[in-house]
Amino acid sequence: MIHEAQIRTLSVLLIDDDEDDYLITRDLLEDITGYNVDLEWAQNYEHGLVQMAKNSHDIYLVDYNLGNLNGVELVTQAAAQGCTGPKIFLTGQNDRELDIQAMEAGAVDYLIKGQIDTPSLERTIRYALKEAKVKKELKKAKVNAESANRAKSEFLANMSHEIRTPMNAIIGMTELTLETDLDEQQRQYLHTVRSCSESLLNLINDILDFSKVEAGQVELELIDFDLKEIVETTAEMFNVKAAEKGIELLCYVEPILETWVMGDPQRLQQILINLVGNAIKFTDGGEVSIKVELDRDDMQSSPDARVETEAALHFQITDTGIGIPQKHLTKIFEKFIQADTSTSRTFGGSGLGLSISRSLIRLMGGEIWAESEEGKGSVFHFKIALKLGAGSAAREVGTMEGFRNVKVLIVDDNKTNRFIISKVLWNWGFEVLDASSGIETLFLLKSQADKISLILLDDQMPEMSGIETVKAIRAHAGLRHIRIVMLSSNGGVDHSLLRKLDISGVLKKPVKHEQLKRILTETLAPAHQSPDDETQPAAGRPGKSILVVDDNETNRQLVRNILIKARYRADLVVDGREAVEFAGKHRYDLILMDVEMPVLDGFEATREIRVAEKRAQKKRVPIIALTAHAIQGFREKCFRSDMDDYMSKPLRKDDLLAKVEQWLTEDVPAEPVAI
Repeated sequence: MIHEAQIRTLSVLLIDDDEDDYLITRDLLEDITGYNVDLEWAQNYEHGLVQMAKNSHDIYLVDYNLGNLNGVELVTQAAAQGCTGPKIFLTGQNDRELDIQAMEAGAVDYLIKGQIDTPSLERTIRYALKEAKVKKELKKAKVNAESANRAKSEFLANMSHEIRTPMNAIIGMTELTLETDLDEQQRQYLHTVRSCSESLLNLINDILDFSKVEAGQVELELIDFDLKEIVETTAEMFNVKAAEKGIELLCYVEPILETWVMGDPQRLQQILINLVGNAIKFTDGGEVSIKVELDRDDMQSSPDARVETEAALHFQITDTGIGIPQKHLTKIFEKFIQADTSTSRTFGGSGLGLSISRSLIRLMGGEIWAESEEGKGSVFHFKIALKLGAGSAAREVGTMEGFRNVKVLIVDDNKTNRFIISKVLWNWGFEVLDASSGIETLFLLKSQADKISLILLDDQMPEMSGIETVKAIRAHAGLRHIRIVMLSSNGGVDHSLLRKLDISGVLKKPVKHEQLKRILTETLAPAHQSPDDETQPAAGRPGKSILVVDDNETNRQLVRNILIKARYRADLVVDGREAVEFAGKHRYDLILMDVEMPVLDGFEATREIRVAEKRAQKKRVPIIALTAHAIQGFREKCFRSDMDDYMSKPLRKDDLLAKVEQWLTEDVPAEPVAI
């Protein structure tokens, strides 16, 4: 027996234009157990729509035929107006097509008039109520999950901000201290501090990037960029680390790929940094190479029209390191997973780099996988397709004018490096010979000396070093006409020795194509070339005045010290209100504005400064936002607040000075940077 307290009221709306159907339905509902049914009758389409829009009933019983209109249209329109309750169709036709229409319109079920009895109606209503409860719980869970996800993202963003602020001071002050007079032990200690700080910052960046990927907040840019420049710059970043470990770092971009493409260069470089960094981390000798080639498998399966508009690329990062056991090859791309639990203790890292890389590559429409043999090394492959950029047509393609058939000798004990440079030179029209040692070079010169115009010579070779080889060459009068360019992993060839041995220049390995092209042009055709020297940033501009706004005293002093050493004048204020007052009283050439401050934050301060400038018809002062926030959309928020540029903390001295110099250069207009 059901107690009275257990009986609940069931609010039902019947929409039917037949009074007999209403009376039958009323009688059936009265016999349902466990419910006190409150039945309301809407006698036509319009009345039913008004009542359904209130969304105040537990169950909606909807007749399929409502005069010239039908229940499917009614339910569809009511749902658009916010009716979410469970709907059951009533129809006099046993038609499968009507069943499908009812389900597509959002009905829970449908019943055939004349065949409805109390048990069947009760079963259908109970099922509908159960389905409605499940949907409500799912919706609530979804809302809670989204709320928790937002809270997590906000927490990570705030923690990132709070951690980056002191990291800015630690890294910056360490860099400044390293420029002072120190003994060797002190310098060693500070290098350790800087190295550990950089590692901690990389870990913070990994966690923040992972949170963005997890929250679906990563959006890829689509801009023109030089693919080769991105790849070579990435290799250059690891040059010193590779040299310290005695690793040969190689970089090869297939010459046919000397083109501009469209995509997200920052995210592509992030992928390469993760993969190359791992390769160097787990390699103690031998070599690490970056190779980018056309994906010919993709080209063969693609229409010609696509090949003309896209570059299908195959990236390979190869190392001779410890390798990965076969059983772990599929696991290494999972978050927080490394091939061996001991690797995080031995080599460091968050275990997120490969997971982030895989997510980014998938966002680009590509794929990534690894091949490895334990103890012999690994190869990480990834393939992506990038649209050809607008700059493609402007690229230099083919031979270098005036140097067709000029013979160049490449000397390097590393076979891969000889192959890479040879391919580039062949593509430019040079004739190429190669040798693997100093002894082989001297033997080759006995018969080819009069034909060879230039030697590209590795500095670090076994048995006979590059310098020893140059001395042997210069000892022969018949070989002194040959130009020599050194290839060095650390660039550490003494300048006085370069002059003494008549060495034309030094190229750091891995060799960047544009640097190689420039030095070949300068060395082989000095009479016809007057290459522009690389423009070096000015060491400050005496008389230029900068306002530094930051509520953190350490950060203020750090930025001030950097600016003063670069010969700028700097005033310091602690919040946005003081910034507005100082900007109104004094004339500044640039303002470095922290964003999160008490009293008046950076956004509000900037807006007040802009209003004051317009009112007084003063020249616009460039304002650069300095912030520890690194979340998506924050950069755009700075520009919307009428700031001119953006820098993320921790600040690097060289980056800060380059940005300051950019905005203080006379031919740079003080206008907002385009987003």
